[in-house]
Amino acid sequence: MSLMDLITPLLSGGFAGAAVVGLLFKFLIQHRLEKSIKQHQHDLDAKKDSLQAELAVYTEHAKLKFINHRQKAIAALEAVYGSFVRTSFPRHGFKKSFSNPKFESSEEELNSVYFQIFSENFQAFDRAFKAITAAYQCTEENSIYLEHELEDQVAAALKDVNSCYQKWHFDLKAAHNSAQVLFKNNSLDHSTRTMNFEAFYTELSADWIRITVPVKTALKIKVRRLLSPEST
Repeated sequence: MSLMDLITPLLSGGFAGAAVVGLLFKFLIQHRLEKSIKQHQHDLDAKKDSLQAELAVYTEHAKLKFINHRQKAIAALEAVYGSFVRTSFPRHGFKKSFSNPKFESSEEELNSVYFQIFSENFQAFDRAFKAITAAYQCTEENSIYLEHELEDQVAAALKDVNSCYQKWHFDLKAAHNSAQVLFKNNSLDHSTRTMNFEAFYTELSADWIRITVPVKTALKIKVRRLLSPEST
């Protein structure tokens, strides 16, 4: 039975019927309002659930993205650090010892060993310069994960190491040229083989340490911060 079927007999009843009809309309409006509110709440709950699900997915994605970025940053810093420390001279086979006895070997044999040490040490320099070039390339390739200040610090230190090695290479070449002149004049002997490879090596290594310690420390601190649980 429709609402009009109920209303028609009531209207024939006059004022009392009209009052009942008013109540019925009020009831109908209230019913529809409650139904509308329930539907609206249902829609809101559904939308809320959907948004919460999307937020959970986004949060997880952001977390994974952050972890992935941090892992890449750590790998990049480790690569830069590794390439940087490989510029150290001890890693490239510098020969720092030479015995120069007066009587045990002939001057010809000693001169041969003397020049051989020069040759091996020039090769060590060549490897060291190549390591500096590799460190520059590594820094550039991973610069996206380096803070601008740290990148500049690494580049400046590599430039200083290169300048330092150029200076020491020049000194070694000068000593080698002097030895060649003496050898050609038959004057290269125990009194003129004065190149102190060990002292040369010690001073060069001290220069490298002085230049590189601040950068090595900065790189270590950065990596350790990223590895710290507090950074997650």
